[in-house]
Amino acid sequence: MGEIAGFIWGYLLPFGKFPFLKGKVAEQSSYIDEVAVDKTKRLRGVGRALCQEYVAAAKRQGIEQLVLRTNTANTASVGLFTNIGFRPIYAKEREGLHDTKDIEKIFDPVYSDRLYFERRVDKRVGE
Repeated sequence: MGEIAGFIWGYLLPFGKFPFLKGKVAEQSSYIDEVAVDKTKRLRGVGRALCQEYVAAAKRQGIEQLVLRTNTANTASVGLFTNIGFRPIYAKEREGLHDTKDIEKIFDPVYSDRLYFERRVDKRVGE
């Protein structure tokens, strides 16, 4: 039997818990609560594969958008999510450009070191 290399889990985005995301993401969004990979199995594509499966499951369920948050200091996490097509959610956008300062990105009001990301489900992972 194979070993468990990691897991991913999430649920429909509860806007009651994240009211600051209302109007910034689709009503049919799924919140990825956690992605974890065994430390001995990292950098082998496990996180990417887990995310690909999550995207596929969300698509089958009619979910439009995925949302997650990660710690800004976790460069591995930020790198993974950016690499598979997530982008920061902006509090306001200037003519569609996303090269604005961090202050315009949405951070968690309780945990200021957590940054929110999103991606459309209809995009292929990595786009």
